[in-house]
Amino acid sequence: AVTAVHDSRCPIGEQCIWAGQMEVKLEVSNEYSEKKEIKLIHQRQPQIVSVLGYDFSLLDVAPHPKKGKVIQADTQAIRLKIENN
Repeated sequence: AVTAVHDSRCPIGEQCIWAGQMEVKLEVSNEYSEKKEIKLIHQRQPQIVSVLGYDFSLLDVAPHPKKGKVIQADTQAIRLKIENN
């Protein structure tokens, strides 16, 4: 389950000194009901977080921020990569 999304990428239509990053917090569980909260960060490349036998990485948060537009949480889509480790 997604518990938080923070997208500080430079909005379309603005000039920024820092490109920003995407950050997503998730609560994940396995077949034994073990739960872990993880934080996935994507700056220039996605960081891999290994937990409960899987590698998680954040690929994208959509839509991309746009100058003057507020993005509602219920309209965001998160793209993840999950692999057995």
